[in-house]
Amino acid sequence: MQNGLFGTRDIDWDLPTKRNYALWYARRNRFSRILLLDDDIRDISASIIKHGNSLLQSFMVCGLFVDEFPDTSVTGHAEIVLGEDVRTFLSGNSLFLRANTDLGFFPKIYNEDWIFMIPHVHAKQVAAAGVIQQEPYDPFVSAALAEFQEPGEVIADGLLALVNACAYDRRFDQDTWRELLGIRRQWLADLKSRVPYERQRVAMGTALCRCQSILEDDCVRFVEDWEKDCETWRSLIRG
Repeated sequence: MQNGLFGTRDIDWDLPTKRNYALWYARRNRFSRILLLDDDIRDISASIIKHGNSLLQSFMVCGLFVDEFPDTSVTGHAEIVLGEDVRTFLSGNSLFLRANTDLGFFPKIYNEDWIFMIPHVHAKQVAAAGVIQQEPYDPFVSAALAEFQEPGEVIADGLLALVNACAYDRRFDQDTWRELLGIRRQWLADLKSRVPYERQRVAMGTALCRCQSILEDDCVRFVEDWEKDCETWRSLIRG
């Protein structure tokens, strides 16, 4: 992927590489089903594993919702601080995959798990197997985290909004992304004005500045590059 605006900068973000390697390794060794599990997940039960595995008979992807301490971004945690109802998506930290099919590619960007799943969501090939817990952490420990996450937030939230609006074919349209960026900037400014603590305001201000630097053309080019990468990846793992 050549879109430098969405690079991970100084943060060492190796989850996409590890997840792609797992897909490649599974395909090379003819595994039919795999579970991607992060090291901060706790108390996954045998019944959940059995249920997730069984769902792969009908779906290509099956995930879990993270309960108690939601698996969401810095901006999502700002919403939680304000008492808002945050609807989180299935998390890549516990993901069942039908590995012997042509799945997609995890791009090197925050929310790579959501972006990986979105085409399968659009094709109605994703199921939920239940809820799980992960270790809590301080989401506001560094404003740099919000800056790092923002490009992936823009892309993932934008694509999900298009899927929900039955408008996924507009993902290559600059006017569509201009509108989505405008909505997100207003939302970030609102969060910044309402969160109670200074470091939360700094984090939201940092996310807003990053969002303001992203252009609609950047979003279109990212989606185009990522879909080309998916085709290249599928050819690679078939070989």
